[in-house]
Amino acid sequence: MLEPVLPLLDRLVAKRPINEEQVRLQTASEEKRLRIARQLAEPVPTAWKNLDELDRFVNRELELGRVETAVRLLESAYPPGRGGWEAVERLSTLLLHLGEPERAREFLQKAVDVPRPALRESRLALCSFVEGRFEEARDQFQRAIEAEPELFEARYMLAVLEQDDARASESYEQALAAVECAPGGVERSAAQAVASSVRRFAGASAE
Repeated sequence: MLEPVLPLLDRLVAKRPINEEQVRLQTASEEKRLRIARQLAEPVPTAWKNLDELDRFVNRELELGRVETAVRLLESAYPPGRGGWEAVERLSTLLLHLGEPERAREFLQKAVDVPRPALRESRLALCSFVEGRFEEARDQFQRAIEAEPELFEARYMLAVLEQDDARASESYEQALAAVECAPGGVERSAAQAVASSVRRFAGASAE
């Protein structure tokens, strides 16, 4: 995500250095800014012949680090309530990476033809989690798990939430469940790491 970096580098370069270390930092920042500016200078597409071409444009924007531009392209093609689940999932994920859970929630709530309602509920929970609305997130993750008990991301994220809330037993229980339904080795290792970190605090449930 390079677009948000430029304003930060602009502010850094604009400051007056007061020592040699700051001079070196500013020089490196200016060089980095020039590299990023060149990379972001590629023209932005404004029209496409079909959705396949749009998909290529979006992928190119992501390769360039222009995530905000990729989101704008997707939003122009798929306003809230108009895109299929695949588009909604992609848009909401990018918006969460940009730190915009409210906009991500709007797309998720207005999605039509949702093939896995539990997955949408889990993504809505993630929006609440990012916003710091932890009780709401807990309830949403639990509803997702009730609807789809083998949904890894809901189990794992609930384990993380409970860990952050110092609820070791609850975190341990969800982490173990996440290990069992992990879709791959990376996910399994992540869940095992949470389980290991809370095990000694989990009391009888860890015995």
